[in-house]
Amino acid sequence: MLLNCGEAKDKISITTNNTIISNKDVKPKKYFGKTKFVKDYGAIGDGIKDDTKAIQSALDDGNGTVILQKTHKISASLINRNKNVITFQGQGKAEILATENSFFKFENFNDITISEVKANPPFLNLIGEDNYDTVKILNCDIHADISKTPVAKNYAILATGSQHIAGIDMNYNSFTNTTVFYAAKELSTSKLEMKDNVIKNFKSFVIAIKNSDYTYFENNKIDGCMSGTKSVRVLLRTGLKETHFKNNLIENINSNVMTSVIYSSSGTLFCDKNTFNNIKGDGNSYIIADKSSSKQKWFITNNTYDQQKVVDQKLNGFISGGNNEVIIENNNFKNAGQKLIQLGTTSKDSISTKISIIKNNKFQGIRYPGCINLTFNTGPVLIEGNEVNDFKNPKKIRSLHDAMCRFVNFTNTSAKYTLGEVTIQNNELKNVDENSSLVWFNSKNGGGISKIIIKNNNMDSGKYLINYRNNETKPNIQLIGNSINSTIRIENKVNENLLKN
Repeated sequence: MLLNCGEAKDKISITTNNTIISNKDVKPKKYFGKTKFVKDYGAIGDGIKDDTKAIQSALDDGNGTVILQKTHKISASLINRNKNVITFQGQGKAEILATENSFFKFENFNDITISEVKANPPFLNLIGEDNYDTVKILNCDIHADISKTPVAKNYAILATGSQHIAGIDMNYNSFTNTTVFYAAKELSTSKLEMKDNVIKNFKSFVIAIKNSDYTYFENNKIDGCMSGTKSVRVLLRTGLKETHFKNNLIENINSNVMTSVIYSSSGTLFCDKNTFNNIKGDGNSYIIADKSSSKQKWFITNNTYDQQKVVDQKLNGFISGGNNEVIIENNNFKNAGQKLIQLGTTSKDSISTKISIIKNNKFQGIRYPGCINLTFNTGPVLIEGNEVNDFKNPKKIRSLHDAMCRFVNFTNTSAKYTLGEVTIQNNELKNVDENSSLVWFNSKNGGGISKIIIKNNNMDSGKYLINYRNNETKPNIQLIGNSINSTIRIENKVNENLLKN
């Protein structure tokens, strides 16, 4: 359905009956202006006959509230000549049957609210270059029939202009087989809020907005995605200032392309109390990924990550990136593989002097090769109080490389990557593979590593405190009070001095 909004200044509200619902976002209020039932303008509402002209007549009839009550087929543009507030209020009864080439189209409006409407995408198109005060999508059911809806038009909300929107709220909705919000240009918003939604089998993105100051993504349930030809993301960008990603359940995302839940950030990310189950892509896939930025701060706390049903776990991890005050604390990681936590950035710009902390996490059933990988540029790191249980390599692939903490790619004295002081202390390793180690190095000459303190760690099985590979000189390491069966092993040994503590 096309709804084109013009230049006049009347207010229009479109709804389904004369009682606006009450919930957390919509308070009871009286309709403004004239109340206009579309049936009085000739609308049939049987979902077969075209009601476009009738609804257009209601829109043209001065100020007021246009009320939808049944199932309306809309096949052409609805042109609104009013400005300011437009509200679609479905009350669980109105259903919009748009053709595959149709949109609701809004242009140059201060406020837009669509509530309690059931519709198929393409659903809403924000056009033009003017600014909006608010856009609210509340209690709607947007469901694409993938056998009928062209992929190129499969958006619940599409922004084709370069507008600024003061606030976007999408709460208590159901989205199925569709991208929820895609900004084709440089749309910006001061606040993006998405709470208490159910999203099933999303297409490519849930939210693709590059410029949001504050993002609140909370209490949503996401189950499954379409497997496409491009990368799959839940959030393409975090908020430029803050992102609050909390209490979400995200599971069964299995795509044939690179996948990440949160991709690219520059502000502060609070990722707390989320559950991530069975998330996999055919490229290197992570829950949080950004190796290019050095400005972000991440607080990753109290999350559960379980990859039990993922067959090929080795290509998937939880974090890739971050070097500016990253806190990873009190999380529960289960049945995961390869680079579970890969800390650091490829950028050397503004490497933080603030410490990153990996503390009091539980790692259970982790498969090769490691829990924590320090591979790129980062500041000082504290790894403390973590518990590793059932750390094994069932296929015995590269088992000598398995370790709780791995140092990789610090390859020469010119320091391709740099790493601040690292402290590894008070960690407990239980039931680990016999060839595993606490720490593994693949860092020729120890280049770029400042200092490593390994203190008061305990491992009840396994063989090695430290396993060196391809090192010509030992990094600056202090060993204090560790309880581990043996100490140091040299792979491809080139220098006996590495054995000296």
